[in-house]
Amino acid sequence: MKQTPMTREQLLEKLLELQDKIAELESRQLALENEIKALKEVRNHFSELFNHSHDGIAIIQDELVKFANPKISQVLNYPVEKLVGTRYSDFIDPHVLPAAVDRYKRRQAGEAPLPIIESVLKSAAGESILVEVYVGPITFQHQPALLLIIHDVTYAKWAEDQLLTLKPYQESLAESANIWVDVLDRNGNIVFWNRAAEEISGYSMDEVVGHQRIWELLYPDEQYRANILLKKDAIIEQGDEAISLETTIQRRDGTLRVISWNSRNVLDERRNPIGSIALGQDITKRKTAEKELSYSFEKVKTLLDSTLRAMGAMVEARDPYTAGHNRRVAQLSVAIARELDLSEEQIEGIHKAGLGHDIGKISVPAEILMKPTKLSDAEYLILRTHPRVSYDILKVIEFSQPVATIVLQHHERINGSGYPLEISGQEILLEARIMAVADVVEAMSSHRPYRPSLGIEQALVEINTHRGILYDTDVVNACSNLFTQGRFKFEAIDT
Repeated sequence: MKQTPMTREQLLEKLLELQDKIAELESRQLALENEIKALKEVRNHFSELFNHSHDGIAIIQDELVKFANPKISQVLNYPVEKLVGTRYSDFIDPHVLPAAVDRYKRRQAGEAPLPIIESVLKSAAGESILVEVYVGPITFQHQPALLLIIHDVTYAKWAEDQLLTLKPYQESLAESANIWVDVLDRNGNIVFWNRAAEEISGYSMDEVVGHQRIWELLYPDEQYRANILLKKDAIIEQGDEAISLETTIQRRDGTLRVISWNSRNVLDERRNPIGSIALGQDITKRKTAEKELSYSFEKVKTLLDSTLRAMGAMVEARDPYTAGHNRRVAQLSVAIARELDLSEEQIEGIHKAGLGHDIGKISVPAEILMKPTKLSDAEYLILRTHPRVSYDILKVIEFSQPVATIVLQHHERINGSGYPLEISGQEILLEARIMAVADVVEAMSSHRPYRPSLGIEQALVEINTHRGILYDTDVVNACSNLFTQGRFKFEAIDT
C-alpha cells in the first residue's frame, strides 16, 4: 500500500519531537556523567581514607583477602600485592587459628558476632601481633563479604601490663609522699586519701573515703565551698587543669591552712573522664612570710615617702613662699604620667622624685630663696646648683626607679638650653620631661616673693608657646588636657 507523503507541517512536528528526544538524551547523558564523576570522587575519597588510615582495613570473601590497605602491610610486614588473593588464615597466629576459623564459619552462616574481638595475627617474620578487630558484613563486587578493621594493641597491652606491675609501687609512693594526694570518683566521692592529707587536714582516710562530707568540714563557708566544688567538677567533666589554684582550708582543730593545688582529671581506657586526682602543698608559712614581707615593704615605702616629705619640708621652712611646692609638683607629675599611660612603677618613681626634686635648695642661702627682686647673675648661678645637690643627696638611696636622675634632669630643656647637663630631646628621661612641665605650671600658678600668682591660664600659655622647643610636646598636650577638661586641680596642702 502506497504511503501518503507527510505534509510540511507533519514533517516539522516530527522534527520537533526528535529534537526534544535528543535534548532529553543529552540531559540524561550529562546527568550520568555527573553521577560517574561524583562516584569517582567518592571512590577517590574512600581510597584516600583507606590508604591513610591509622588502622588496618581488609575485605575477606570466600576465605581470601580481596582488599588490604597499606597499614595492614605495615603491621604484618608483608607487601600488599602479596596479601591480596592469600587465604586470611595464613596470617593468623596458630594458637588462635581454630577459634578464628570457627568465628568465620559462624559469620558465614549468618550468626551476628560481637562487633569487636581480640585476636593474634602472625607477621611475615613469625612474630605475634595482638590486635582488636572490628568485623562487619558488606557487599563486595555484588557478593557478600566481611569488612575487617584491625587495630594494633601490642604496645598498649605491654604498657598496661607494665602499669599493673608498677601499681603497688605507685600506691606506695603516693602514700609516702610529703604532699597531699587525693583521688575523687566521677561523683566527687574520695577514693584515695594519703598520709600527708591526713596530717595536713587532721582527718583520717577512714573518715573521708566514700563520701563528700569532708568538703563541708574543710570549707565551712557555703559560698566559698560552692566555688571550689564548681572548679572541681569542671576538672572532672571538661578536663580542665587547675594549676596553682590556692584555697584556704579549715583543719579539724579549727586552724586555717593555705593549700596550693595541681589537679587534673583521670581517664578510662576510652579517654572518658572518670574522676580527678589532686596534689596539694601546704604553703601557709610561705604565704605568711609573703604577707609579712609585703607589709614590711609597704612600711619602708611609707617611711621613705615620709623622709622625702620631711626633707622637702626642711627646704620649704626656709622659703615659706614655696611651701607645698614639692608635693603639688608630685601631684601634677603623677596625673600627667597616668594621662600618658606610664606603668605603676614609673608613676611611683615620679611621685618620689616630685617630693624630693628641690631638696638641693637646702644648700642655697635663704636670702637668695626669698629675695623679692630679680636675682643677680651670681645668685642665679648658685640657685642653679640645686638639681646637682638634690641628686647627690638622693643617689645613695636604692630606689626601684631612677629617682635621683629624674631630679637631676628636671630643669633640662628639649632644645638643650636647660641645666645642669645641657642635654636635649630623648636624652632627657621622660619622667624628667614630665616633671619639668609640672614644675613650671605649679611655679607660675603660685605666689612668689618677687611676684603674685600668674594663674593656671598663663602657665598653660607658657608651656604651649614653648611646646616642642623647651617642653616635650606629648607632655604639654597631656597637661593641657587635664586642666582644660577639668580633670585635675591642685589639692590643698596642709602646711
